[in-house]
Amino acid sequence: MPDKTLSLADIIYRLLLLAGAMAGAGWLLGRFGTYHWTLDLWAHFAWQYAAIFAVCSLLFALLRKPLAASAALLGLLLCAVWIWPQADRSSLRADSIKLLSANLWAGNRDLAALLALVQREQPEVLILIELSEDQLHQLAKINNHYAHRLLLPGGAFGIGIWSNLPDSALHYEFLGGAHYPALTLSAEIDEQALRLIAAHPFPPIGARNQPLRQRQQRDLLRLIAADPANTVLVGDLNATPWSQSYLDWQALGLSGGAHWPTP
Repeated sequence: MPDKTLSLADIIYRLLLLAGAMAGAGWLLGRFGTYHWTLDLWAHFAWQYAAIFAVCSLLFALLRKPLAASAALLGLLLCAVWIWPQADRSSLRADSIKLLSANLWAGNRDLAALLALVQREQPEVLILIELSEDQLHQLAKINNHYAHRLLLPGGAFGIGIWSNLPDSALHYEFLGGAHYPALTLSAEIDEQALRLIAAHPFPPIGARNQPLRQRQQRDLLRLIAADPANTVLVGDLNATPWSQSYLDWQALGLSGGAHWPTP
């Protein structure tokens, strides 16, 4: 009887085919995120799909499998098109403000590094996510450096904003009909209106939590739609640039900026 034992090269080839097929399936499923939130979860891994296709194409070439290598290169190209930022550079202005946003982690009891960063950068607007009551006494050191502030500590979904922009108007509202606040800052920079929304939507995890996230997204879209041309959305948004939430924000006119690689 013929020996049916697979060689090491055959095993590697089959594993690479499986990895490439899984990456391709993930890429395809992520493109249909508008139909269901579980499909949208697959959209978050664009960089991972690109890495898998890149490795597969190289190893397929070394194994002298030109058809498989070409298919992997096509997958890499599709991922590159997906990842490449779609910023409207014509909308960028020469004048700017310095804004710093950070997620503290609610259990973090040592804010020395953050305070040093704020001291070094001296942002005109500071936004801190996952702000807890226990952290407020450490952050009191920066209060005197800002003319305006609105602090809503609340653990994992607490949020605060400090501003030195002239005549900053600060407000808040709860997203999704629950106790998860979004802050808004209204000001005028060089005779142009600025409207900044700071938010921390619920992560897209679990069927029970998804209806809350969807309600929060509707509230965020409503806030943006009031004046998209002058709006900046910032915070821990729990969304990658390829997810449906991000695409909905872009559809209203927001841009992720011209930086690359997109975070």
